[in-house]
Amino acid sequence: MGQAGKSYTMLSDKNLQYNTTFADFNTGNGATVIGAAGILVGSSKVALDAKSKSATVDGVAMTSGQKVTLDKGGSALWDGSNLAVASSEYNINLEVKKDPNGTDYLDSSVKINGNPFGDGVKPHGLLGQTADGIAGAKDTGIDQGKQGGTVIDGTVSDYEVSGLFDTTSSKYNRFSA
Repeated sequence: MGQAGKSYTMLSDKNLQYNTTFADFNTGNGATVIGAAGILVGSSKVALDAKSKSATVDGVAMTSGQKVTLDKGGSALWDGSNLAVASSEYNINLEVKKDPNGTDYLDSSVKINGNPFGDGVKPHGLLGQTADGIAGAKDTGIDQGKQGGTVIDGTVSDYEVSGLFDTTSSKYNRFSA
């Protein structure tokens, strides 16, 4: 569930980093949603902000229908509400949506595109560790309540990063591996 205003590593793999900043879901119970996302594909920086509904590549605004070639053979396609980022190993889709309380947020999906172990690095991050090749359920024995329960490696604070393009703060960084 994370904490509103904090950023977390969702997926970290060699030459790919997907970080998000969480926002308050306006339910009064501490629930959060993704308010902004940053994706590094090699040296290319792709960002999407739910409130402004704007996508950028390397700080330059994308126009609706624009497809941009990214470093390491990746691509980013923006249709005005949906951002599709592809790399050699993953497809990350982000769609701007509005919750019943009127809060804009990003709906996120990550799919494996090919072999995530082909580069010799196992992915990690809050989502990435689900594709780490370890069979069966994880039980770290650390009950964190709604913050990953007992199913994530370490604690939720191990996934905190200083911003959308930070590749060094997370304990489980794989970007530079």
